[in-house]
Amino acid sequence: MTIVCATRFTEESSNAVKVAADLARKHQQPLWLVHVLPSGGLKPWADRLDAAATTTLEHEVQDLGRRGVTAQFAILHGKVEQELGRFCAEKQAALVVVGDTSRSLGQLRTGVLDRLSATVAAPLLVVRDPRPLQAWANGAAPLKVMLAMDHGSGSAVARDWIIRLSEYGPIDLVATHVWWPREELDRRKLPASTDAEALSALGKVIRAEMAAELNGLPAKVKHRLHVEHGEGRIGDQLLALAGEEQVDVLVLGTHQRRGLGRLLSVAHRVLSEAPMSVACIPGRSTANDLAAVPSFHTALAATDLSDQGNRAIAWALGVVGHGTVHVAHVSPEPYSPERERTILKKLEALLPPGAEAGGARVMFHVFHGDVVPSLLKANDSLAVDVICLGVNPTQPLKSQVVTEMMMRSGRPVLLPPAVRS
Repeated sequence: MTIVCATRFTEESSNAVKVAADLARKHQQPLWLVHVLPSGGLKPWADRLDAAATTTLEHEVQDLGRRGVTAQFAILHGKVEQELGRFCAEKQAALVVVGDTSRSLGQLRTGVLDRLSATVAAPLLVVRDPRPLQAWANGAAPLKVMLAMDHGSGSAVARDWIIRLSEYGPIDLVATHVWWPREELDRRKLPASTDAEALSALGKVIRAEMAAELNGLPAKVKHRLHVEHGEGRIGDQLLALAGEEQVDVLVLGTHQRRGLGRLLSVAHRVLSEAPMSVACIPGRSTANDLAAVPSFHTALAATDLSDQGNRAIAWALGVVGHGTVHVAHVSPEPYSPERERTILKKLEALLPPGAEAGGARVMFHVFHGDVVPSLLKANDSLAVDVICLGVNPTQPLKSQVVTEMMMRSGRPVLLPPAVRS
């Protein structure tokens, strides 16, 4: 994994270099020190700038070498965000470390950090206080991290990055999710409501969803979950929570917006005002070093009692191992108690041979109503990690059910290969 550290030869840049060097030394990873000079200008003056930067970087690389860090340097010319972004892509950088180059320019102006977070495709670590990062990299203390979570892929990528980050040392993680009732009701296509009991139940569902997103974190990441209602601007609320938690690094996934969208983004607010170090993880990053292997502990296997639908049960058992499988059937109309008992017995009889010996816990459910809303409700109440659905390719309506579940469930949907006659 290559680490790139951008330097401007300031005290802030020096702090960033120290952190980058400690991380590189921890796992004997290559480190690049990069300085970007403006292009154009009078040649004699440009030559002198090049020569001065080269001399300074040579000394820094030599000093790092004496400290056991393999480092190289590069001098680039042009706009910082464009040249650094190109260089990081060329070197396949897994981490970019920078100093705090633009303390707040205000709400209506963007600075270097905004442009870097919108351009560089690698995770960007903005160092504000190097001491906790150095203590953590050197094994003296765990790193206190806050992860800003939402329902998008950006926070999932950021969570996976934290897993990779734990390879450098233990992490104390507080995962934070801020939600607004109206927004959540709209997202779930539920009727608007101000009923306190209904909103409290929705809050429990959201908490279960966020907890499920944290499944599979390694033992080196001690974590807890903090969920609360939104009040005002989310950026301000996240900063207040990070201050209360006294975290060392605030981590958030970014959508790398441009123009006005950048000014309105949470990342802009956090980069402008956060007193602690900040890590921006681009949601479009697909680098192998960011990909965490997911683990599934609970699954919902929905079957319509057809041969294809029943195959979902075996696949659900296969992905959870010793976890829990909820086998469910949805009926448009309520069954009589006797009929429901019969259906439950049918579901139990569908277990593949040896399923109980495999160690999985299996529970059976019969739901009533429209298929998609019923499964979404079960998805929320059971807080499963993955949904398994059988699909009959000759029945388009069932394919529509799968499409809606993939769009609305917030969970991965597993489709066993269709059996064709």
